Amino acid sequence: MRSGRSARESRPPLHAPHLSNELDLDDDSRLAWCEICQHSEYRGRWVALDACRYDDHGRAAEGAVVDSDEDLVELCERVRESDRKNCAILFAEED
Repeated sequence: MRSGRSARESRPPLHAPHLSNELDLDDDSRLAWCEICQHSEYRGRWVALDACRYDDHGRAAEGAVVDSDEDLVELCERVRESDRKNCAILFAEED
């Protein structure tokens, strides 16, 4: 176990169809970025999005969540190990 993690950071990483290379990215699996930031499972965590759609300013507007974690390094390692190279990784701000 790593030292220096607070009790708030003890939530486990999420893995839902997550890093499966056969993720079906239909419109039902995509979420708007504002929805992701409001979702209690993603708020305050780093989120990996696949098949992003970007707004006119180049910011991710929606995508399919493939993984999330409070630890950016661990999330990046899992994404890299999954062969997913085109994920956007963003921090879901807490309001």
